[in-house]
Parts: sequence; C-alpha cells; structure tokens
Amino acid sequence: MALYDQFIEHWLERGKRRLEEKKLVPLARAAFENLIDEGFTRNGVDYLKKLSVALYREQAGQPIVSYLRYKDESSRKAEFFGREEEKPHTRCVSPVDILTGTCLHVLEGHHGSVIDVTYSLRGDHVATASYDMTVKVWDVATGKCHHILLGHIDYVFGVKYSPKVDQLASNSQDHTVRLWDIETQKCLHVLSGHGRSVRSIAYSPQGHQLASASDDKTMRLWNVDTGNCYYMLTGHSNTVYSVMYSPNGDQVASASADKSV
Repeated sequence: MALYDQFIEHWLERGKRRLEEKKLVPLARAAFENLIDEGFTRNGVDYLKKLSVALYREQAGQPIVSYLRYKDESSRKAEFFGREEEKPHTRCVSPVDILTGTCLHVLEGHHGSVIDVTYSLRGDHVATASYDMTVKVWDVATGKCHHILLGHIDYVFGVKYSPKVDQLASNSQDHTVRLWDIETQKCLHVLSGHGRSVRSIAYSPQGHQLASASDDKTMRLWNVDTGNCYYMLTGHSNTVYSVMYSPNGDQVASASADKSV
C-alpha cells in the first residue's frame, strides 16, 4: 500500500496546486480552503483508499471502468482541477556557450525527468537531480557522466553544491536530504526528520549549515558535519516550497503555499 499511497499523494498534491492557482468563485474558494485546513491530501488519500476497497468488494474484484488515454485538456479532471501548462519532460541537460549560443554537450543518461541542475563552484562539473531517483555528476569539458549517486528511494527534487566545495546535497520526495562526499561519492549523512517531501534546500554562505523546506509545513536547519538538526522552524500553514539564506548568513527566508514568506 505504500506505493499506492505515494502515487495518490503525488496526484492529490498536483491537484491541490492547480486549485491554488485556479480562479475559483468565492463559495468554491472557501470550501477549498476549508479542505486544506482539514488536511486536503491526507484526507484525500484516506478517502480514496476506503473508496477503492469498497468498490473492489462491491464488484467482487472485477473492474468497473476501462482506462482510456484521454488527453488532460478534455478530461473531467482538467475541468475540476484546471489545466497544467505544457512542460517538457526533459531527460537531458544541455550546457550552452553564452557568447555564441552554441550547445556544447547534451548530457543524456537519466531515465526520468531532470528536475534540477547546478554547477560546482569551480565550474568543472554539473550535478543533476532526476525523477529516476538518482543524482548524476557530469564533466563539463567532455560531457561524460563521472558518477551516479544512488540512495534515494523516490523522486529527487533538488541538488546543491556546498560553498566549502567538498560536499553535495540532494533533497527528495522520500522525506530526506542526503549529503555526499564529492571526492569519494559516498553518502556522508542522511538527514531524516521531515514528515513529507523535501521541496528545497540551501547551504549557508559559509557552508557549515543547510536549510531544508518541506511539504510538512516546516523548515529545518542542519549541521552538515554531524548531520544533526539544529532547529525545526514552524509557522507556515501549508507546504514550504523554497528556502534561502541571506548573503551574510544571519537570516533565512521561506516561501510557502500559504501565500506568505
């Protein structure tokens, strides 16, 4: 059931984000906000599980609908949730020479959409994060993949190099952040504690600390040397999508689906 829960949770989260962006009439907006307050995704998963079990028993295990690959534009789901913008499901990265506009390499090898990309501080490597649950490290000069970092068990949403140059961090839908040694490619620490997907990460300017933002409505500040959590920051009433340190490192800012920073 864990895989079923993850699939339904992901589907409901996408639907919730569409509704947040959709222009609803006042009555519908009030009803939607009430659903969010009561736990939109959590209750949705519970309801769909109970509905699936009830339908299975009612039909004695026989299917009641045939699945057809209708496009999203013409589906009832689209009418309710709203239509998503067409987004390319990129499975490659293309470094471009900014002076000539020439594509230098096409970095292919991921088996799922590439969600994030970042350059190393020296500029000699690029790291990518993908829905295929991996992080890949590429040589900028040759376009070849040097390393594949394995360990996450769900989509990898983001990847960041440390300002100290010795470390790489990745955040995932598996509720964790992983810290990797750049030289050995070994996982140094698994930062566990968030109760939901980790949407964003950021190193402090000095590289001694890392901040993470999550669907569980919290941010956490971590010691990158020990993997210990310094603080859990609360206050948001919905998913925290992004986190960022100030240039001098004495502040951290967060952006949330609750319409606040």
